[in-house]
Amino acid sequence: MLMDKPRRGFWCPCWTEDLTDEMQWPALRATFDACSAPQADRRVAIALRAISPALDPDASDITWTIRPVVFLPPARRQDIQLPPCAYVFKPQAGSSTSGAPD
Repeated sequence: MLMDKPRRGFWCPCWTEDLTDEMQWPALRATFDACSAPQADRRVAIALRAISPALDPDASDITWTIRPVVFLPPARRQDIQLPPCAYVFKPQAGSSTSGAPD
């Protein structure tokens, strides 16, 4: 469903951390959006029941957060030229895409 104006909702990211490796940054494992707080809570509960049997409780830590957000409508790009820098951008070799510092 396309939206034409901002709408309130909830953003729910899941992070895991390897407790046996103190140098490792938490890793983003999944995210989802929800329309209401009860819906977000139900989805997190279902996801935790699904994935927790696969985690070693002595070696992993999992964190789900539920944050209120405002979702913006997608930008319309029909007939819009991207700036020239968009076509010459090249990621640096060995750069991390996880968002965590190297």
